[in-house]
Amino acid sequence: FGSYDTRIERLDFGGTEGRFNYMIDGTHFSTGGYRRHSAAKRDNVRAKFSYSLGKDSSLTLLLNGENQPFAEDPSGLTKAQIRQDPRQAVPNVFQFGAGESHRDRQVGLVYEQQVGDDDHLHATAYSGTRRVIQFLPFSGASLNGGGAVVDLKDRTFGGDARWVHEFSLAGAPADVIAGVQYDRLVEERKGWVNDDGSIGDLRRNERDTSTQTGEYAQVEGKPDNWVIMAGIRHS
Repeated sequence: FGSYDTRIERLDFGGTEGRFNYMIDGTHFSTGGYRRHSAAKRDNVRAKFSYSLGKDSSLTLLLNGENQPFAEDPSGLTKAQIRQDPRQAVPNVFQFGAGESHRDRQVGLVYEQQVGDDDHLHATAYSGTRRVIQFLPFSGASLNGGGAVVDLKDRTFGGDARWVHEFSLAGAPADVIAGVQYDRLVEERKGWVNDDGSIGDLRRNERDTSTQTGEYAQVEGKPDNWVIMAGIRHS
């Protein structure tokens, strides 16, 4: 508990049952805000579930979620306004309902395999979604503008696979790492007129995509108290 109606509640637990290991963490945060029109709430959940497939391999599931149902935006102040009242909010934020809400979901899978005494395989895959709605403190009604109610929907997915080999270099421990990576983002972006805190006419409607592939290799040596690395990457 803290000033300005600030509160954090957290619960986490975990354990091991045979080959299965788990950990779950949940947090709730809320505040009335130091400044007027700056209240916010946020909930987070994180979880990790691991299963041993045998002596030399394991599979891990990772989950991460966040909900921010609202976060009021008091907007920026001039130096004169701060001297007058540092807790005030810009008048427009009340007229246009300035603030943001968002929701994030992510899931990941990790596979690890020890191959002999010196080689290790590591593979990951992930996927996620994000939704953001933001009301800016102006109308955004210009015909060639992007609006002042921002609506974003993101979808991401990708993965990485790499091989690690441990060896000795001039009597010092060393690793060589080689791998490939793939990532993709698809975003739907819309912008609406902010009609005094309500969604007005559509001003922006676009779909953006970004894709990346990469190959990389790295050598790392550890003589005495030093770490020396050399690497190359192509994207």
